[in-house]
Amino acid sequence: MASKKNLHLVHDDKFIDMAYRVFESVYPGGNHFISFSNSKVNRYIKKAPVVIYSIWSLVLYRFFPFFMPKYDVVFVHGLDSEKLQYLRLLGDGVKICWIGWGYDYYDYIDCDLLKSKTKNYEYEVKGLDEGFFCKCKNYLRSFVLGRVDKESILNRVDCFAPVLYEDYELLKRNIEFSCPKYIDWNYGTLEEDWLDGFGDGYVDGDNILLGNSATNTNNHLDSFELIKNIGMDGSKIIVPLSYGDCVYRDIVIREGEAVFGNRFCPLVDFLQIDEYIKLISSCSIVVMNHVRQQAVGNIVIMLYLGAKVFLDKKNPVYLFLKRQGVMVFNLDELHYESRVRLDLSDVEVNRSIIRKHWGRDVIYKKTKNLVESLRSS
Repeated sequence: MASKKNLHLVHDDKFIDMAYRVFESVYPGGNHFISFSNSKVNRYIKKAPVVIYSIWSLVLYRFFPFFMPKYDVVFVHGLDSEKLQYLRLLGDGVKICWIGWGYDYYDYIDCDLLKSKTKNYEYEVKGLDEGFFCKCKNYLRSFVLGRVDKESILNRVDCFAPVLYEDYELLKRNIEFSCPKYIDWNYGTLEEDWLDGFGDGYVDGDNILLGNSATNTNNHLDSFELIKNIGMDGSKIIVPLSYGDCVYRDIVIREGEAVFGNRFCPLVDFLQIDEYIKLISSCSIVVMNHVRQQAVGNIVIMLYLGAKVFLDKKNPVYLFLKRQGVMVFNLDELHYESRVRLDLSDVEVNRSIIRKHWGRDVIYKKTKNLVESLRSS
């Protein structure tokens, strides 16, 4: 008989603690979190009781499937190769909810995510980040585990919760197979995660927050050209680079210091959320030069605190926020809008809209609806 627990397939990321708290609130004691990794400890997960299995346990499940624990509902937090391997071994009748992160579905969306200057450095990142031994290990693992047809797995998925509905529409337009049913769900609440202890605060400086990670889809090098010409020479450029590609990170630091000197402030160490918010509260300007959906948590925090946020016009986050009535700006407006703070009345409008999407009661209600819809169907 199937267990009454929900299985959550996760990887080591700060969002998993948020997911654990809200899922346990609506289904207490009914959630089992596991990850497949050759690391014995989690770096970013602090509270969720995640059981870590070796990646090679997937080989055991493949040849001896009776060893697999039985579940009737599986939540997939980001669809990477290990989770795909696990999903293909599931028996019939298991309900699957795919909680998309972006990296796991943008390979189906036909758009160029890199801008010109960043693209010119792409060759330098490739080939350096994966050595011969690593390539051999990945090849061996692929050979032993077998190839997975991602589309066949997606055809088994019962519902799909991307970061934004706009991403769902993009995916539907770009795939040839049937897209899973959309369901609305997001990580984190304003009160407990994004702004715990900072709900009454406002930005109080003239620094600039640029990007959210050491990934090339931030288009940092193109952003340097935008920022250096806006006439804010006294501002520090705060650049989060604590996770992502270390080779790309080093390129960003090298080029950033060449352009901005000691004004360039890379964040290479992971900070606790309260430390991080204290630091970025000094930024009245936020530049996110992504073409794809990314950095939503940072954007939500900074909008709530009253910063002016500048996004690419093609970014689904920009389209979503504009559709909701949020006072947000596109990168073409950076030159003349960066010198004036956001009016307090506009800040309050932004706060009201953000609470409707990321407030505690809203997220908990979404989670309850998600669990009940899968367990009752």
